[in-house]
Amino acid sequence: MVKEMFIIIILLVLLWLALEARDAHSEATEHIYRTIAYEASDQGQVGMNAVANVIYTRSIKRQLSPNAIVFQPHQFKCWKNGKPTQDRALTSREIVMAKQAWEQAYHWPYDHYYLIGSTPYWAVTRYIEKTLLINDHIFVKLKG
Repeated sequence: MVKEMFIIIILLVLLWLALEARDAHSEATEHIYRTIAYEASDQGQVGMNAVANVIYTRSIKRQLSPNAIVFQPHQFKCWKNGKPTQDRALTSREIVMAKQAWEQAYHWPYDHYYLIGSTPYWAVTRYIEKTLLINDHIFVKLKG
């Protein structure tokens, strides 16, 4: 009887740990979706896919989780100190499109992007190896 109770307790602990991990994964994935949507919802599905690819590519290159990538300082304008910078609520359509973009994300050459007409410091101080124009954003691969 004691052995059976011990097994039941172990199983309950494992179930609890699995649920905690799922909730943490769900929250992290939600941050990625929100980043994609806030950064590119006005760029259509192609623009959202491009932003998702940048997040995915940086995650591989920097050997960090995608969630860690979106919260790195000065990387995405929609976050500051782990808090959203935009007041507007995302629509369910924007979230669905961002989810689709993330599910289709792949490693590609481009690891940064910026709005046409703006010139981020890194676009001037670092050598740009490749560029791609998508809507009103320039996607670049920085050398090194």
